[in-house]
Formats: sequence, C-alpha cells, structure tokens
Amino acid sequence: MVQEWDRVVRGAERARGTVRFYGTVAQSPDRGVYLGVEWDDPAAGGGKYDGEIFGTRYFTAAPKSSSFLKVEKVEQGRALDDVLRQRYSIADAAVEAATERERERKSAGVKTRREGLCSVVAGKTVKAAADGSYPLMRNVSASGLPVQSCGDMRRWFPNITDLNLSYTLVSRWATVVDVLEHLPSLRSLTLSHNHFEPFVASESARSEKSFPSLTSLAVTQTNFSWDAVRHLLGLLPELTELNASDNPFTTAPLAAAEAPALSVLRLDRTNVASWDALSQDLAGAGSLQQLHLSGTPLAAIGPAAPGGEEGESVGWLSLAGRLKGLYLRGTRIAEWTSVENLARLGVEALCLTETPLTDAMSEHERRCLVIAQVPGLATLNRSPVTDSERVEAERFFIRYYHGTPAPPPRCMALRAVHGDLLPLAEIDISPKRTADVTVRYLTPGAALDGATETVATVNVYESVGKLAKSVCGALGLSPAKCTLTRIDPEVEGTPLERSTLDPPQRKLYTFRLKDGDVIEVAPQEQPTAHLDPTPH
Repeated sequence: MVQEWDRVVRGAERARGTVRFYGTVAQSPDRGVYLGVEWDDPAAGGGKYDGEIFGTRYFTAAPKSSSFLKVEKVEQGRALDDVLRQRYSIADAAVEAATERERERKSAGVKTRREGLCSVVAGKTVKAAADGSYPLMRNVSASGLPVQSCGDMRRWFPNITDLNLSYTLVSRWATVVDVLEHLPSLRSLTLSHNHFEPFVASESARSEKSFPSLTSLAVTQTNFSWDAVRHLLGLLPELTELNASDNPFTTAPLAAAEAPALSVLRLDRTNVASWDALSQDLAGAGSLQQLHLSGTPLAAIGPAAPGGEEGESVGWLSLAGRLKGLYLRGTRIAEWTSVENLARLGVEALCLTETPLTDAMSEHERRCLVIAQVPGLATLNRSPVTDSERVEAERFFIRYYHGTPAPPPRCMALRAVHGDLLPLAEIDISPKRTADVTVRYLTPGAALDGATETVATVNVYESVGKLAKSVCGALGLSPAKCTLTRIDPEVEGTPLERSTLDPPQRKLYTFRLKDGDVIEVAPQEQPTAHLDPTPH
C-alpha cells in the first residue's frame, strides 16, 4: 500500500518523486483515489500543480512541481533482496546457459573458447549457493535500482560488507535500521541522493541496538537534519568516517558519547558559517582528525568577534592539536588572519583555493604565503610541502612584507632565522610585443631615393609568413614572389646591418626586431631565359 513520503518513478524518463498525498480527490470526475507526487525534477515529471487542485489544497509544494496521478501510472520500489536476487539470478542463468553450450560443443568434438559470461560483483565472480542465497557476496551496489525496503537480506545476502544504496527509492528511517540489523558484517553504507521522510525522533528510535561493524556512512544530499544524523550516530559507536555534505546544516553539535571514534567528517556545501560555533559543537569529537568544509559560507577561521589574546573566546581553539586536516576550497575566507589562526590550530594538511583571499594571487604567491605562515604544514592543496620549498616560501614571505608598516607577527619570527631580506629586482626579459618599423618598397629598377616608405606597428610574436602576407597584400604583391629584409640602422655598414626574414614560420622576435628598424620589400628577380646558339 502506498503511503505518504514513499518514493515513486514515472515513465521512460524515470522521473523520481515523493508521495505527498494518497487519497480521494473529491472533485475529480471519477472521485477516485489519487497520488499527489512532488517531483525531484518537475520538468521530467511533468508537474502542473503546487499541491492544490480543483480549489482544494492537499499539500504544499513549489508551483508546477507536482502531479495528481493514479497509482498505476507510477512504479513503486521493491525490497532490496528481491531486486538483487533478480539481478544476479539473470546473470547466473546466463552463466549456466554458456556452460551448457560449451558442454555440447565439447561432446561434439568442436574446439571451444570459453564464453565470457559470468555473474560479477566488484570484479569477483558470484555464484549462488544451493539454496539460492549468495553467502560469498561482499561488495554490492544497488545505485539507481528501484529499492524501497530491506526484505530478508539476512537470508539471501548475509555477509555483505559494503553496500551502496544511492539514487534508490529508500525514504524511511525504518528501512535503514532494517538494513543494519540484517547485515551484521556491514562496514560501509552509502545512502546519498535519497529523499528521506522528515525525521521524528520518537518514530525513528525503533532499535535500541548498536551496530559496531559500520565504520563508514555517506548521507550526501539527503536533506537530513542534524538531529537525524545524530540519531544515526547513536546507533554506530565505531563510525570513523561520515560524509554529510550537501545538506542544510548550519551547525553540527556532537556530544562526546555520540561519536567516540569519528575521525573524518565531511560537511562540504552545507550552511556552516561560523568557525567559533562549529568548533565548540565538535569539541566532544575527541577522535576528529579531518574536517571538510569546502563550498560552505565560512568567512573566517578564528573567534566570533575580534579581541585580544586574553579577552577572546577560546572555543574556536577547541580542535587545536588534534585536527590534522582542514579542507576549505571555495569558502568565503578573505583575511590573512584566518591563515595565521590555522598555525595556532596546528593543521598539517590544508586545502585553500578558490577563496576571495587567494583568487587575486598567482599560484606561486598563494602557496608561498600560506606555507610560510603555517609552520607545521606538510601538505597544501594535496601537494607535499618539501623542506626546500618551505625555506623558499619563508624567504619569499620576508621579501613580500619588506617595508610594510605592520607586517604579520610571523614575519618577525622568520627574520630572526633568515635575516631581513630585500625584495628581488623584477626584470622583464621577455621581448616587447610590438615594434614600430618603416616598411620600404623598392620597385624594380628604381633607385633607393625613389622607394615608397610607410610606418607600421608589427606584432613581433607573429611569424614571417604572416607579416609578408599583410605587407605584400597592402602593396598588391604576392608574398611568394617577394623577399623581406630587416635593416638595422644602428649597425649600418656592418655585416649585421641586413638580414633576410626567412623561413615563413619563424617568429619575428627571433630576429630581435625593434623600434626604428626597416623592413625592405623587394620583388624576387625572375630568372632570365638564355638561348643556346649551338645548332642542333
């Protein structure tokens, strides 16, 4: 029977939606039973309503995001064990058919080549036991399959250790608890990209058990509340890695007893905006070593309000000394004081890119300034920090702040090690991009004083061929029938005065073309026909 918050699929497009209403639509022509479905993608689902039809509101949704349908117009989910047994029994049947064909060919004396059909999961051949169960199955992905409930997984797939239920039709907390109870060896569970029913603690606390085998849980983009996450953590005392990214959290309070083993916490693209509040919330997570906050609106690492060392809140330092990795890509950090505070936290691995603080800098500047300010940093933006790179970064840091009225405190400490280094002279040795030259055209048989001259600006990064095409085209000549010669007036009368611009693909700057040079254009001499006077 369909219930509110069940997940359904519609049509060839496989549009997914959530049942928001199940019952009679009184004003409908047939006064029948309908489903009110809110679509994940309203365009794919063909949504026309916002939960109201015929003047009566049955639920509330965005405009044109919902439909009212008969039950037979949608596909409901099935039990996980049923979906998997169908999937792998088909594969097993294919294997058996291939084996039988091989036997027949061998009995007929025909040389055979083993057919490549087999039931495979995670690269390993799967074979059902005599009773139809799959006791050797370990890693299973049901991603994208129409799974809604658990079924009797304990009987058919008892030893699964890694299970992926992303993009399924799972929507109920009872299903999650059932899966945990039926799979006592489960170590990793992925529930990402599923739309769950609203969390109500009194209704979700079905199990008083704990599930110590599970060490990794992913609930990305499930619209979970943090209370829902805490409820799950209460069932998983040995959980070491939690991925709760892409959910509407603003904070993540944890008591010490709720996540005693948690070492990796991913909160990427959530609504966490205050480091002070977050660090106090996570103060009880005594095993936490990696914290992922990429894509959050976090704007600073440090106290909630500015203040002196003695007067500031110490809550933001509650993770100091144990937090080894911090990932801040795409946050809103804009002040270097946040980088200074990272040194006080003692982080060893840091990701800090695509922020207002670093966007205006070159990769070299960004890397040097961060490495110099965080002395214990071993990895920056997933690239190791070597000893030689650290020395170079520290020396760059001193030069960068040379002469500034109030350099960072770290600068004074580094000067005591390396001395007060002066900025390096910046010398641009790249060729000038353009040159103002005189283009001189000598008509055949004309004297030098009868030449036509014009002043032109040429791009020295262009090729000889491109210049010849431009210059000769302006003169109405064919580039293939002209010779271009560069004349340097500064070395007049020497062998260096003239040089032929050739071959066509060579760049002009390689001739050291400069302002004041002359480009002489002369038609190539045509070969003269000589008659042989000797009679034949």
